[in-house]
Amino acid sequence: MKTKSYPPIEEKSIVANEPIVAYSSVTRERPNPYTLEEIHASMDESEADFMAGRVYAHEDVMREMREYIMTL
Repeated sequence: MKTKSYPPIEEKSIVANEPIVAYSSVTRERPNPYTLEEIHASMDESEADFMAGRVYAHEDVMREMREYIMTL
């Protein structure tokens, strides 16, 4: 009886299921460039714009993006 040659079984994945905590040294190298106060100010400004009705429809944004890309 002839047997099939199957590909070798791969070892258990080392990276796929590891928690992000294992890579904490990577995140320390790139600190957040914004302070907490700047983030809060930006959120407050965004909320004020939304409440005042200064928003764009999705179609308007897509049109502007297409026009911008065409100018590149």
